[in-house]
Amino acid sequence: MFSGLLRRNRLIFVVFSVITLFALTEIYCCDAASTNLVSGFEQSTTGEERWNWHAQNTDIVQGYPALSAKYTHPGFNSLPSGGETRETVSVDLMAGVRLWRGAEAHIDGMMWQGFGLNNTLGVDGFPNGEAFRLGTEVPNGTISRLFIRQTVGLGGEQEDVPDDQFTLAGKQDVSRFTFTLGRFSAKDIFDNNAYANDPRTQFMNWALMANEAWDYPADAIGYTTGLAIELNQPKWTLRYGIFQAPRFANNLTAEDRFFKWPYDNLAQDGPVLSTYGMATELERRYGINTHPGAIRLLVYLNRANMSSYQDAVNNPIRPADITASAALRYKYGFGLNWEQEIMKNVGVFSRLGWSDGQNEAGSSLFVMGKKCFEGTGHEAI
Repeated sequence: MFSGLLRRNRLIFVVFSVITLFALTEIYCCDAASTNLVSGFEQSTTGEERWNWHAQNTDIVQGYPALSAKYTHPGFNSLPSGGETRETVSVDLMAGVRLWRGAEAHIDGMMWQGFGLNNTLGVDGFPNGEAFRLGTEVPNGTISRLFIRQTVGLGGEQEDVPDDQFTLAGKQDVSRFTFTLGRFSAKDIFDNNAYANDPRTQFMNWALMANEAWDYPADAIGYTTGLAIELNQPKWTLRYGIFQAPRFANNLTAEDRFFKWPYDNLAQDGPVLSTYGMATELERRYGINTHPGAIRLLVYLNRANMSSYQDAVNNPIRPADITASAALRYKYGFGLNWEQEIMKNVGVFSRLGWSDGQNEAGSSLFVMGKKCFEGTGHEAI
């Protein structure tokens, strides 16, 4: 459909195309996306997996026609008025191994290539969750996840753990502590939702895959080093996490010097113990006539090298330079996350978020949606 605009060195597999109206931005956008998943594993005689591996590939093409935009100007953060087509490709190879009782180690090697529309600028709720702020002309690679998870059972009833990209199948106590240490995404632990969580298999919009008011700590690709602690009980879970923040916003963290290729000598952390992101979440699970539901309250506090909106306004220099006031500052906020099954394989969800809005970008959001399942796969609509 837009093949005349695609670069010849890119390989895109398009399974389906849809025309979507993004009401928040009042533009029409054409999407084409496909995701492929494969996996393997080995079980012990007790039924526990000793190791597993998974692979995924996601290809997305998005574009929009020429539009009338009064304030479009080269170098500004608005969408080009002449229309544009962009694509993103990601490939992950993931593996996990059981170390000792209750302990697992997981690694995720990721390759990505491509750009979001206008290099991910010009749309508030950006329509492609696979479009990182660090776009590339040629494939780049990184170790996006490398962590150890230790589960400490507290006894009592047990539950089955299914095989997944970052879990080994087996059994574990319902009442338990879980410790996760290493490089991963804060979104792996916090603000999860059964209906809107993964842009590779569900909604692709940034505003639907996470609480948009929460600037969760991460490098420009979405990952960082951190520690998360979870206390799980039959009807509720309490979570706490602390994560390292990069020295500069939308940049790379220090471990990217070793884990990312090609090499980037600008990758660095902010001062240790001075730049961080903390999050606490309480999840309460319930059921209505056998239909499960959950509500989650998220509270977060960030301290990082951030710019102040008010300082930029007070500065007489025009156009205003938001980066001129960068300094170590705090940012805080909260989020509500709700999901409710209505009937088998159909449910509703919502997210509500607030941030103090004094430093860097912040917004509030309320969205609803549903997902449907067919066979063993699933697709959000």
